[in-house]
Amino acid sequence: MTSIIKVNTFQDAGGNALFSSDGSGNVTLSSADMKMTPAFRASLSSTQSISSDTDTLVQLDSEQIDTDSCYDTSTYKFTPNVSGKYYFYIQLFTDFTTTQFGGSTIYLRKNGSTVARDDANYGSSDYWGSRRLSFIVDANGSTDYFQVYVRQGGGVGNQIYSNGTAWTYWQGYKLIGA
Repeated sequence: MTSIIKVNTFQDAGGNALFSSDGSGNVTLSSADMKMTPAFRASLSSTQSISSDTDTLVQLDSEQIDTDSCYDTSTYKFTPNVSGKYYFYIQLFTDFTTTQFGGSTIYLRKNGSTVARDDANYGSSDYWGSRRLSFIVDANGSTDYFQVYVRQGGGVGNQIYSNGTAWTYWQGYKLIGA
């Protein structure tokens, strides 16, 4: 035997709405603590050249998702407006093709300081392909901001490619229960 309970709003013992339904199966969460937002995804809209031996801000200037208007396409910053732990995933499709190339590093920076990095070193051969970095970090929900930087170890004419939204992008969201 099964039972069915029909309600529009589910409340806690204090009368606070936890979630509601519109009657068509669409549920709206009432508490920000229960949502994986803010969330964003930004990509590189065109090929970006990377200078040798210089930390370069990756110009992720095209938004696919920005739930709370926290990503700025002109400064390439994510400034979350809700405190909590955030998961970030970065993918850069690189073409670092010189015989002098010594390696590359992807940086996730919080307020200008590195909080995560991924290093790859190469000998005298060409390198192209995807580089990835993922990390979980705290944000205060008011002044903390995040940006992606890259550095390559030698040569000129090295690039990060866009290919629409598929090759070079950065995304992140607030974790629930962390």
